[in-house]
Amino acid sequence: MAEDFQFELPEGTSEAVPLLALWRTYLPLEADHADAERLHGTLLARCRAALADEKRREWTHQYTVLVEAAEMGDAMAWCELAGGIEHLFACQDAPLATDLKGSCLWLAARGRSRWANWMLVGALIEAESALTAEAHLDMIGHLCRCLPNLGTLPEQFMRRVGVEERLKQLWLPPRPAPQADAESEEEEEGIEAPPMNGMVVLGAMPPMPTGRDDQALVKRYAVLAEPVLLAPVPDADVVAAELLAQFPWMANAVDAVRIELALARHCGARSLRLPPLLLVGDGGIGKSRLARKLAAALGIPMGQVSAAGSSDNRALAGTARGWGSMCPCLPLTVMLRYQLANPMVLVDEVDKTSSDRRNGAIVDTLLTMLEPTTAREFPDEALLVPADLGRINWVLLANDLDLVPPLLRQRCRIMRLGPPRPQDFDVLLVGCLDDLAMEYGCEVEDLPELEGELVEAMRWTFATGRMQARQLAALVRRMLGAATSAPMAFVRH
Repeated sequence: MAEDFQFELPEGTSEAVPLLALWRTYLPLEADHADAERLHGTLLARCRAALADEKRREWTHQYTVLVEAAEMGDAMAWCELAGGIEHLFACQDAPLATDLKGSCLWLAARGRSRWANWMLVGALIEAESALTAEAHLDMIGHLCRCLPNLGTLPEQFMRRVGVEERLKQLWLPPRPAPQADAESEEEEEGIEAPPMNGMVVLGAMPPMPTGRDDQALVKRYAVLAEPVLLAPVPDADVVAAELLAQFPWMANAVDAVRIELALARHCGARSLRLPPLLLVGDGGIGKSRLARKLAAALGIPMGQVSAAGSSDNRALAGTARGWGSMCPCLPLTVMLRYQLANPMVLVDEVDKTSSDRRNGAIVDTLLTMLEPTTAREFPDEALLVPADLGRINWVLLANDLDLVPPLLRQRCRIMRLGPPRPQDFDVLLVGCLDDLAMEYGCEVEDLPELEGELVEAMRWTFATGRMQARQLAALVRRMLGAATSAPMAFVRH
């Protein structure tokens, strides 16, 4: 497989490529690990400095969670940071802003986000409008071949970046599979991936504001008044098998998702839409990780927001036109960022919302977005046009069901999740190692080896109930770090 992604660098290219040029020079999985880690740290440092800037205070709450998630290697968080470069950095240097955005997408693609690969194609084309560098074209061609499971690139996407014909030339058919026997060929004959289709999100073209910056923002979102891609319904059994292998202690939730997908397929649904899911369980059992893996198994991107202690609804509803920090609602932001009309939106800690409604309550906004009738014509206060949020896949998380507002409970399918069992230790350990490998952009085999005695000690501690899944993940990280330096004794308490 590695041979398929090799390409020649431009003649005279030095091994010491500037960090912010990595994304224009190397494929995401081909760059040196040390350089990728330096870029990761540099971008995080820039993000933290921007959040500490008093002038950017209005964006602090919205981006702090994203920066923390990106630090842990969350590919979706890097995608969202790429879409918020102008808000977070207020960068006046266009080439620098392009490199910052491209670097964020590059790290997301290195984290194996197929949606980041797709967005990286557009960023590379925008960065090199002339498309004259052969190595640059080669990179785009390789990235395009990473995306056969997305069908063809949407026509509106190709028109938007102004290179429709060139992308069609670069979009090569999938490489032929190894020769199979006649029986296998007969079994696979006639099987096709479900077709991709689209929908118009905005009910009308948004009216233009007077400010130049606001006009630029509205013009970007105006593309949602054209057809936007909808992800199809995936195979129910494949999704269930993938999730059950990683979360055997959450079989009830996985089976509920499988039933919903099977019903949608049976009824001929052309696009994916799950009913709003409310995952309830103690902290540290893997609710957030289940939501992320569910999005990955469904083949859709995910945006997220925390409802804990929110004193207003801006993180979800956006900011109305007329304010300096004007911003459309979160679902529209996620749609625009990923060019998909049915992404997943995760709302964390819905049992910890504030009761203060003076500046708008996030629960009230969430109720409007969850109700099918009002969701199809949600009045966005920044764009001043109704938006169709009816295809959003909502996942809500809570620790205590009794603290979730009753109206919110009524609109969701409630799934109570229990903690991992002692027999789930090996699955948890594999998941911890997979997450770390993804965070560092390497294979699990490249991680330091854990001594058998240490693994057995962790297994014993977990089985006695003295360690949660979240604590296990933190301990595995520490153990791997220790394995790279000096031997470490592990003592049972």
